[in-house]
Amino acid sequence: TEMYVRDTIEKSLPVSSEVMPLSDAKAIPGVRAMFGEVYPDPVRVVKVGEECSVEFCGGTHIANTAEAEAFVLTEETAVAKGVRRITAITRGAAKKAVEEGIKFAGRTTTLEFRNVDTAPDLDKLAGALRKDLDAAELSAALKSELRARVEAVQKKGVDAKKRLLAGRVDKCLNLVKADVEQALADGKKSLVLNLDIG
Repeated sequence: TEMYVRDTIEKSLPVSSEVMPLSDAKAIPGVRAMFGEVYPDPVRVVKVGEECSVEFCGGTHIANTAEAEAFVLTEETAVAKGVRRITAITRGAAKKAVEEGIKFAGRTTTLEFRNVDTAPDLDKLAGALRKDLDAAELSAALKSELRARVEAVQKKGVDAKKRLLAGRVDKCLNLVKADVEQALADGKKSLVLNLDIG
């Protein structure tokens, strides 16, 4: 949807509107209307280009698609069964959202290339990036993709911490085993150890 709208903006298609009787508007081939909506009679019909879109609408305020300048779909939600609502931005806000997307994509890539062995808090860094990403206004599709990538990095960091801890525990157990064996060999009946597993 987002790319389709961006392509439509680049085509600089004319946008026209006409108020007509509801029965005439419903007869227009390809007309789009929200299922279950009650429309006034007469109704405003907006046409974008010759074959792009024809729909009942009360809120279009541009004469040409190029006036939108840019487009970013920021949210898509379910309103009812089979009905989706999208939230989008245009012009300067959309351009800023595209820039934010580029910035977050770069931050995510940088985090992905961090060496898990030299970044012990990789999971926390990923968590902080996820929090920033959730608060940012950028393309919903890009945000979803970046979330998945950040979650993968976060999992990699958690797994590395588990491996490191398991290695330290194993090392401690080997030390304890060696000390116990030595104490038994020396005939000692008690043994006190102070262990640091890190």
